[in-house]
Amino acid sequence: MNLKRIDRITVFVIAVATFLSACRAQLPLSHETDFNGYYASSAYVQRDQGADWIAVFVKAQSDQTMDITVRSRADVKKPATCAYKAIAQKVAQGVYQSSYKDTTIRYHFSEAQLEIEIPNAEYATLIQDFCSGGATLAGVYHKTNDVID
Repeated sequence: MNLKRIDRITVFVIAVATFLSACRAQLPLSHETDFNGYYASSAYVQRDQGADWIAVFVKAQSDQTMDITVRSRADVKKPATCAYKAIAQKVAQGVYQSSYKDTTIRYHFSEAQLEIEIPNAEYATLIQDFCSGGATLAGVYHKTNDVID
């Protein structure tokens, strides 16, 4: 009788471990997905006064890649004066990068902001290829709870 009880306990423990393992597999991606959402240039708060601003939408594809979509305001300026899409690869905690032509575009995430840069100064003007009028994607963007359409 004691052996049957041990067998039942063993089966129960295995079942619970399997269940917990399956639940863990369903948890969201790593905490890096906290970077998901909308980011806006500092001029976004002055949008009602007609200021030009740039928005960045970030969405994790996995714990190693993110979709990055950048565009300037489209509510007043049509077509938008800046537009860019990339899939960025994780290179360090809070740091992702994508490639464009012969250089790297880097995305540095912190708790409430994103900085976009080209680390190699020689290629810094390439990031202007995505905007008209000399604007650039390089800069600091602040996370917003607004859904930027």
